[in-house]
Amino acid sequence: MQESPSAGPTTRFTCPAMRPDSPSNRPVKRNQNTMLGKKLELLLLLAIFASPLTLADGPFETFSEDRLAALQAEGQTVLVEVYADWCSTCRRQSPILSELLKDEQFAGITGLKLDWDDQRSQAQALGAPRQSTLILYVGSERIDTSVAETNPERLREFLAQADTAPGS
Repeated sequence: MQESPSAGPTTRFTCPAMRPDSPSNRPVKRNQNTMLGKKLELLLLLAIFASPLTLADGPFETFSEDRLAALQAEGQTVLVEVYADWCSTCRRQSPILSELLKDEQFAGITGLKLDWDDQRSQAQALGAPRQSTLILYVGSERIDTSVAETNPERLREFLAQADTAPGS
């Protein structure tokens, strides 16, 4: 009786790491403190990056029709930022606007952040075609609208229009 070719093949390991007794193939014993630390790091990162930004961050207040009407009645300059958490343009635009509103030149501008997803009918009533829309008012006069602008210098120019607007 002849042996079949599959009866006991010899395996040659050309790479030392492939041998069954290689250190890379042994179970790794992890320090429990290290694992706990890694889990805590992961939870912290998830908390930071997975949670949506609060809408009223930085120099912005949360938009309401009453607040806009009150500011307009006082003759204030108002920037309405139509924002959505999922909008990449909004996420680029918003920090630039926050920094600009902290600038002394724009200290008189009140920022109102309007949530496109939760306040879409209000955004559309203001004439915002989509998220990442900016609407600039001096008193009740609408000065200008900008959509999807993320260039810091152009945003600065947009806000500077409030200085030259009639009634400002």
